[in-house]
Amino acid sequence: MIHQKQMLHHFKISTTAYVFFCFTLIITTKTTQAATDPSYIVYNCPNTTTFSPNTTYQRNLNKLLSLLSSNSTNKNGFYYTTVGENNPENTVYGAFLCRGDLTPKACNDCVSVASKQILQNCPREKESVIWLAECMIRYSNLSFFNVAAEVPVFALTNTGSVMEQNRFMQLLADTMNTAVVEAVKGGGDKKFGTKKANFSSFQTLYTLAQCTPDLSNSGCEKCLTIATNELPSCCSGKQGGRALIPSCNIRYEFYPFYHEMSVPAPEEPRPNPQGTVDF
Repeated sequence: MIHQKQMLHHFKISTTAYVFFCFTLIITTKTTQAATDPSYIVYNCPNTTTFSPNTTYQRNLNKLLSLLSSNSTNKNGFYYTTVGENNPENTVYGAFLCRGDLTPKACNDCVSVASKQILQNCPREKESVIWLAECMIRYSNLSFFNVAAEVPVFALTNTGSVMEQNRFMQLLADTMNTAVVEAVKGGGDKKFGTKKANFSSFQTLYTLAQCTPDLSNSGCEKCLTIATNELPSCCSGKQGGRALIPSCNIRYEFYPFYHEMSVPAPEEPRPNPQGTVDF
């Protein structure tokens, strides 16, 4: 298990060269409860390897996207599959990841939209990834299962600024690191963590960290380290921000952009027909 103190090194400006992009994310509404949001964020499809239309690869890709959509009600919000294994030149590997708090229906809705948008934005590339607000779809002609991706890294920031920036960045580091620890120690079902903290009497900070559950704990930590390293340089003193990598993602806001998980209350002891008490 990774302890919180070990994660504090995540918040430093990375000196390693990564493919890095910075965008402005304008938040126009702040609701008191997270809502289903299948809106597009960003995509990446390098044109180094392309395929021709009406080919076996395209047919396999279409089949793969259909399989991803039809399996997007899986309870853990993640699915990885392969199409065309008997023909290596035309094999397609793909996966989706939904935000860890989504219902199966919300995940299905997001993946269905993403599977259409990725082809619209990346119609000929063999390797592509697209992020919507609540899910990600990724495919490639190379297997990426159990592999922690390091690139591309997309950082997005809210335009609003906070007061007392030094105190805020320390609180963000502490709170995000707790969410990271929770995500890293997750098992093969979900690697997802959230944490909130009070910044002031009227401002609550919400943080989230997530990895694809195929990663090992060390692979998840590696990916989230890259993601958190971007926050001081892209989002210092900003009211919200996120970093997106194909294998993991992090986000923070001053409003509840995820549904908080409630722990069911224990059932009251009740007598059974034999007169003894069940627990």
